[in-house]
Amino acid sequence: MIQCPDFIDLDVARKFVEKFPREIRGIKAHSDSASWSLWGSAMLRRARQLADEVKLPMYIHTGEL
Repeated sequence: MIQCPDFIDLDVARKFVEKFPREIRGIKAHSDSASWSLWGSAMLRRARQLADEVKLPMYIHTGEL
């Protein structure tokens, strides 16, 4: 699990999606109060960017970790 938007490497994520298209069916993002207080919407924006680029749906987990 990625805990900080600085650790998101979209190029690496894209390569995984390309390498494992049958296994990777969507992009999951966490949106809990701790991440919002630390980074605002940065995590969701990065996940949305990746999902759009690889043309996969995005799932948002809204529970507390």
